[in-house]
Amino acid sequence: MLAGKSLIDFAAQLSSTAPVPGGGTVSALCGYLSAALALKVCYLTLAKEQYEASHTDMHKVGGEIEELKVELLGLMDEDAAAFAGVINAYRLPRRDPCEANKRKEAIKQETLKAAFVPLRTAEKCLQLLKKIPVVIDKGVPGAVSDAGVAAHLAAAGLEGALLNVAINIKGIKKEYVLELEQRIAQINEEKQDLMSHLLRTLKMG
Repeated sequence: MLAGKSLIDFAAQLSSTAPVPGGGTVSALCGYLSAALALKVCYLTLAKEQYEASHTDMHKVGGEIEELKVELLGLMDEDAAAFAGVINAYRLPRRDPCEANKRKEAIKQETLKAAFVPLRTAEKCLQLLKKIPVVIDKGVPGAVSDAGVAAHLAAAGLEGALLNVAINIKGIKKEYVLELEQRIAQINEEKQDLMSHLLRTLKMG
């Protein structure tokens, strides 16, 4: 389980020639760290009585971010498992036409799975980005930079995940590709709008 490794062990495996973890796992990790940092701002705010007027909002958004944090942690391992599935499919024998066809179908199915896992990561990072404006608006002013870093981490996780989707769909038939490409474009557009708003808010603060 990658999520259970120490930072040093994880980085050592990441920088090795091992096929996993890779960019998809790191994208989910960016989202996970973003959620953790956003939660820090929530808890700092909840710990201060002078921000009691913000406590209801912070309880609500904090609970939602906590759920996303758990999901993103799980996606770290899911992404590694999905990529391992693709590798195993490529290793299947193809000694005769029957085996070759089975291998080809397995590669297609595993590649499709490997495309949808980072798509989920991107969607979770987008959901997280949508929560961060509340954290910035209602959070302790002294921790606004933490919320800003959380936003950038979520955006990085989203962009990295979409890059992995784009790479994986190259080997998939067109009927799947169009749907995924449309979703990629939609997520990217929403991300750009959110980040533009967040950056303006941070500069005004």
